[in-house]
Amino acid sequence: MDKIRLANEEEVAKIGEGADFTPASTALAFENAATGKPDFAVLRLNLELDPVFFATDSDRRKALFIWGIETGLRMQGAAHAYYFNIAADNAAWQKVVETFGAERLSPVPEYRYKKSL
Repeated sequence: MDKIRLANEEEVAKIGEGADFTPASTALAFENAATGKPDFAVLRLNLELDPVFFATDSDRRKALFIWGIETGLRMQGAAHAYYFNIAADNAAWQKVVETFGAERLSPVPEYRYKKSL
């Protein structure tokens, strides 16, 4: 039976560019005896700010709210980054967060799922 194991340093380097590794990431490899090429997955514990409910249309007020949250996180040393979602059709808010340093990770619109264990 094929095994799931921790990826080795060479494998981590191979997938590193597209993996968005954080200090709380673990790379897993799933052996494939038939091909000799393993599958990889990145297991990551992360801080997430989602959903956020805004009662305003003002991008300035939204940005101020997020700035306040980020300031608190920095002061607590809680995380070096956090993750969030923005609707694919909300180009105005995407532009605001990108202007303030957010990096889009998904190259295409995606559906988000939750799987309860």
